[in-house]
Amino acid sequence: MRYNFMLLFRQISKTTDELSLIWNREKPIILYDNLKLPQFKIASYVPTVCNETMHIGEYSCLKAEFHLHRSLGYHMVQSYLPTSLIVFISWVSFWLDVDAIPARVTLGVTTLLTISSK
Repeated sequence: MRYNFMLLFRQISKTTDELSLIWNREKPIILYDNLKLPQFKIASYVPTVCNETMHIGEYSCLKAEFHLHRSLGYHMVQSYLPTSLIVFISWVSFWLDVDAIPARVTLGVTTLLTISSK
């Protein structure tokens, strides 16, 4: 899946005649090398300059649009794998003796509480 989000820097105390915001030409956005987003990977970003006109005057702003891809591995490890293991553990109750009611109830309640608390 692909996600987009926008980061907007606005300057509303001075008009564009007094102050104009611009991106650095060589490297407009510097991403931290050790930046870790476990659920997402930054695919690309688009920096743009935008000017907004209000009733008092025109104001300068900078906009950065980020395009992200969702990491499937994160959800496999954090959601699907643990839930599958809990379901498999709950099947142990089928191999327990029919008369072992406390063990079966404990196993069933434990698996339900574990899944509901995720």
